[in-house]
Order: sequence, then structure tokens, then C-alpha cells
Amino acid sequence: MKERINFNYVERWKLRFNTEHDYRKKQKKSPLKMGIASISIALIFSLPWLWQLKLEHDLRSIEDSIQPYSEVSNILQEFDRLNTDIAIMENFLRDIEDKSKNPRLVMEQVEKLLPEGTTLTLFSLQTDKSLQLELVLPGPPEVARLWVNLRDSGMFEDFYMETVSLVDQPQSINLTLKLK
Repeated sequence: MKERINFNYVERWKLRFNTEHDYRKKQKKSPLKMGIASISIALIFSLPWLWQLKLEHDLRSIEDSIQPYSEVSNILQEFDRLNTDIAIMENFLRDIEDKSKNPRLVMEQVEKLLPEGTTLTLFSLQTDKSLQLELVLPGPPEVARLWVNLRDSGMFEDFYMETVSLVDQPQSINLTLKLK
């Protein structure tokens, strides 16, 4: 039996056209997809670089906006430096004032501590705050009062009185004291 083969050219042409068309579509889509993929990959890898460029641009704009304040900053630094110099000079003056006492004031304070009848014959105030006194006291009770007054005054660092005579007669005493 012979089979009859029917050649339908239109149907065959449609079938062939559709497969070629799909193949061409696949070929056209593939380069397009590859291009999009490569561009997106390039963008992803260049994001840190782009971010760095953006940050540098922001930094430049901030520095440009700060530039007018540099003069103010320089003035403030000079102000701080001058304040430090003033503090150093004030400390120096305080040290000098502490080291040098006014002899008149010291003498007045010492005279208040002397018992009645005591004569001050020598008063010398040295630069190292040492005070030399030469006194003439009427008797031993005044020597004891002098010793108590000088010890309890709080004006002197250490107080030491050498041997004193207990004979009831005027006594001459030489003292060297260190002021606080």
C-alpha cells in the first residue's frame, strides 16, 4: 500500500519560519542580555570608586565652606597662646612676690610678737626668707614669752632658741628665723 504523502508547502513554510524566527530572537536577545549583564557588573564593581569620588567632592565643598573661618581659627590660636603666656607670667610674678616679703610688714608683725620692754636692735630680711633679729630682753620671763609668741605665731617654719641665762638681768639674743 502506498501511502500518500501530502506536501503542504504553506504549513511547512510556516513551521520553518517560526523556528528560524525564534532562533533569531534568541540570538538577538543574547547579546542584549550580555550587554546589560556586563554593564550591571561594571556598575557594581565601580560603586566604591564612585562613592569615593562623591566623598572627595563633599570634602572639597566642606573645605571651601570652612576656608573663610581659617582667619578666625588663627586668631583663636593666637589668643590661646597669649593666655598661656599671661598665665606663665602671672605665676612668675606670684613666685617673686612669695619670695620677696615687704620688710616693713614683716617688721610690724614681729614687733607685735615681742613682749613689753623688748628692744629690737637688728632686723634683717634676706632674699631666701630668712630673718635675723637681735633683741635685748629685760629678763627671763620675757624670754619665755618671746619663745611662746614666736613658736605659736605660725609665721616661721622652724623655731629654735639657743641656751638662755636665767639670771634676772637684761639679755641680748640673736635669732635667725625662716619665714613660711
